Amino acid sequence: MGRGACHLAVAAAWILVAGCTEANPDYEPPRSDGPGADCVVGERRCTKSTTQVCSGAGRWLNERRCPSLSSCGEGICVPSGSTCDSTADCSSGQACTVFVDLDDPSALATYCAGSTGFKPGGSSCSSHEQCASGLCLQRGTRWLCFAACSDGHDCWDPSHRCASVYLTVNGVQAEVRSCVPAG
Repeated sequence: MGRGACHLAVAAAWILVAGCTEANPDYEPPRSDGPGADCVVGERRCTKSTTQVCSGAGRWLNERRCPSLSSCGEGICVPSGSTCDSTADCSSGQACTVFVDLDDPSALATYCAGSTGFKPGGSSCSSHEQCASGLCLQRGTRWLCFAACSDGHDCWDPSHRCASVYLTVNGVQAEVRSCVPAG
């Protein structure tokens, strides 16, 4: 092939390549489930006893380490303990904490599970691991350990009251009752 024909072939190839640069909204690249793999935003999975959720960046993020006396199944922590209204309803070494409701997957409920940390509900915290319930919640400018309650008598601190709080646990947002400062 002569020089002129070669340049013409390269130019034709360039036109073909340049003409195929429009986005194809129906194309989905292959997915992989390995570390750092792409995923569908909001998708959930388990890795041992930790729930993971797919972030807006399309990457898996650790969400919640399931407390003892629970397991991870289909991307949520699944309780094996009984339902409870407060930690007083649970055995020694356990705390009443929040899970996705086993009877209504669009709601939250409280179940007995192994204590995660040593701080009781209503205590100041900076991480979930510090709290017996395994949940450190922001309340205004303060961070406090979650403490399930049915009334103010369930709160160990007399300056706290039992109030409704909104939580998101394993992608489900709902109202539950917790001991919070009375002011």
